[in-house]
Amino acid sequence: MPRTSRKQKRSVGRPRRHVEPDQINNLRGQGLSFREIAQQTGLGYGTVRRVLLRSGSSSPETGPSGNAES
Repeated sequence: MPRTSRKQKRSVGRPRRHVEPDQINNLRGQGLSFREIAQQTGLGYGTVRRVLLRSGSSSPETGPSGNAES
């Protein structure tokens, strides 16, 4: 539920972006890096990392091949 100001009943803060976790997981499964996924989807690196971390599909420190993510 978005926060609203008490008097004006308006939303407060940055608008939420719709994120497709399945699309991000699919791209990660194809071997794309977090940065490449961010560029393709128009999301930030941190958003991509957070989605993957929450889904449990990939460790944030390593890529699908086990190499360190840069």
